[in-house]
Amino acid sequence: MRFNGDCGFFLYIEINYTYICDGVEFPAVIPHHRSGASHRMTRGAPLQGTPHIMGLGAIPPYRAERHEAPDRCRQFETPYKKMSKPFERFKKRKNAKELLQRISENSIEYLVIDYSCESFFNLPEGNTPRVTSIAVRYVRNAQTHSFSIHKIAELRQIPVNQINQSYNDLEKAMLDEYFAFVERHQNHKWIHINMRNVNYGFEAINHRYRVLGGTPVNINDDLKIDLARVFVDLYGKEYIPHPRFESLYNLNRITMASFLNGEEEARAFEEGNYVALHQSTLRKVDNMHNVLTLANEDDLKTNSTLKMIYGLSILGIYYMSKENWIVAVIFWLVNTIIAALIGILITSLAS
Repeated sequence: MRFNGDCGFFLYIEINYTYICDGVEFPAVIPHHRSGASHRMTRGAPLQGTPHIMGLGAIPPYRAERHEAPDRCRQFETPYKKMSKPFERFKKRKNAKELLQRISENSIEYLVIDYSCESFFNLPEGNTPRVTSIAVRYVRNAQTHSFSIHKIAELRQIPVNQINQSYNDLEKAMLDEYFAFVERHQNHKWIHINMRNVNYGFEAINHRYRVLGGTPVNINDDLKIDLARVFVDLYGKEYIPHPRFESLYNLNRITMASFLNGEEEARAFEEGNYVALHQSTLRKVDNMHNVLTLANEDDLKTNSTLKMIYGLSILGIYYMSKENWIVAVIFWLVNTIIAALIGILITSLAS
């Protein structure tokens, strides 16, 4: 604890507190303002304005009066945009929860997508994997549209055992249908799992279509939502063992009927079992939709602990208290005691 003359009053204590500046709450050690203002603590009415001990209360019986800090005091200022690790974690979790809420409230705008393809690990010369099936589900009503090699072959009366002889033509026709669907839904938001690059993702499908002579309809990257990243932001990096979504489905007792993992999909492709690949793709969008719903209802089971989500720090406990009323009550009691003790100490030093 320290008085610093014209620079005002600064607190040097073991715990941090939050600082609210222009409506933004973030951790700080020293009272500060983006414009270079600091705060003088004076005796009088209860504290008004900016500094809060851990964001839960003031230090009576003092009042904060903002004044412009002299240049020599700027060394004490905390950078406005600097975020601590607990704050970054809390902000990501908050954004993830708000995203799930938007999906729930505006479900008509959202689609869930998954697809199956040839294994990209054993391809010669780095060729783009051939696509076998794509499934897209409307979040609002769970209706699913699918595009697959074997359905195109059936329409053309080509036996399944002869698909490989006309694979490129059938794949092109399948992707024609898929991109016609994309063109009708360019303003929708697309929820996916790890569809991020040219090996596996929207870009992989686009590139494969170009190879076949088509012109893909691009989906704006801002309209793509990676559920894998959303869940890491929401529950922490270790919320479930790898492979994460298979483990998540099993933990929540979501059926795995027809589900093929990566190795099984590769084997099915080599064996020409396109029906099994299609059924697996349908199962995956169904399961994705199920865990999305459970997460939004706060009913999704994970292995996350409060420590994984918030970390072990005073600031982490503070952010935990903003979402858990039991922690909030305990934290408020502890904080009230600390604030009272600091108030008594300030009184004795000022008198």
